Amino acid sequence: MDILAHKPLSDLNETTQLNVRRVIASWQDCRRRFGQTGPFLFSDFSAADAMYAPVASRFRTYIPDLVRYGDDGTAKAYIEAIFATPELAQWIAAARHEQSTGAAASTG
Repeated sequence: MDILAHKPLSDLNETTQLNVRRVIASWQDCRRRFGQTGPFLFSDFSAADAMYAPVASRFRTYIPDLVRYGDDGTAKAYIEAIFATPELAQWIAAARHEQSTGAAASTG
């Protein structure tokens, strides 16, 4: 997983499209049923959100516009909430640091 990457795909195969739609539908269902008081799947951050953080990152990297896969804005907002957590901010900062020190090492 390259959390800093931005590589939108123009097309997904049928199986991948079905899986993306399934995840979005699951997120919508959890948010509708259990997420009324907070931005995460079950309102407060939980193990489910930790498990889905890499999926949110992949969606952000490869499929920034989820509308064509059934998103009504719920998945977009959920991904934004995941990326707003302090833990993910630390992960991103560490990736940026690793990238900058790796780039410096390869040019030095």
